[in-house]
Amino acid sequence: MLNPITSALVSSYTRQKDKGVMTGAQDFVGKIGELSGSLGFGTLIALIGIKTGFIVIGIAIFGLGWYLLLKKLARYRSRAGEGEAKELREVHDLGIPTIDVVE
Repeated sequence: MLNPITSALVSSYTRQKDKGVMTGAQDFVGKIGELSGSLGFGTLIALIGIKTGFIVIGIAIFGLGWYLLLKKLARYRSRAGEGEAKELREVHDLGIPTIDVVE
């Protein structure tokens, strides 16, 4: 569920020449996160129950996704407000490649 969000972070915050290294680091940290997340979620379920555990995790992921989306939209608005030259570039919004024209 977090893969599109982390892909958007990598594409937003890294330079073009560093994207390969950062993608590898993302995969490594993702695997570590899967291991620790499984252990943490198991502990959470043991403490508060499976229904409440899923609700807590769902709310956390929903909140993180909206925060990152709004932050990205604010950055695009500020770039457009600075009067950048019109260019065609590839944009990765939440991991989905699209073509965007910036004016």
